[in-house]
Amino acid sequence: MNKIFLNTAKKFQSGDDDELQQAIEEALSGQRPVIEELLNRELVPEEDFLKGLAEELHLGWEDNLDPINKRKLKEVCSAKIALKHRLLPLSFGDGSELIEEDDPDDASSALPEQPGGEDHADEASESKGQMRLRIATYDPFNYLARQAASQAIDYPIEWSMSSRTKVLQGIQELYGVGADTFEQILAGRDLD
Repeated sequence: MNKIFLNTAKKFQSGDDDELQQAIEEALSGQRPVIEELLNRELVPEEDFLKGLAEELHLGWEDNLDPINKRKLKEVCSAKIALKHRLLPLSFGDGSELIEEDDPDDASSALPEQPGGEDHADEASESKGQMRLRIATYDPFNYLARQAASQAIDYPIEWSMSSRTKVLQGIQELYGVGADTFEQILAGRDLD
């Protein structure tokens, strides 16, 4: 895990290798999140580093955090889970909520059937019926957050990443968090 952080951070670092290595080692020995440490020390540019990390880990990257069906998201993912673990629910459904209706610029539906192709309609309908929650995080290594979300949410979770700033702003907007509570989040204080 140390190598993932170091190799990704080196691509975008604003300091030297020794500073990066020291920050990572101090975070690990102090049992603090490495991502928080690197961002707080401003050793890497937030967006570039996290996007690079998402690519390295083969996780989806969310440029625009625009939650779909906010009322349902708040029912499925409680404010306590989202605030405490800094998770932003983005969509809930079987995936069809992410598909636009008829796109006049999309000619794929007019393409002829390819010879020898299997019928993928059955596979699509099987996965389509499975309800799931899509959540954005900026720290995919926060196993406590992932475990808490999995225990509190009765649906499969699809994880993606975004920048810390965007995730925190999205949480504030979705849950209507007041300034005092949001300052606690930014300061890293416990909300319990």
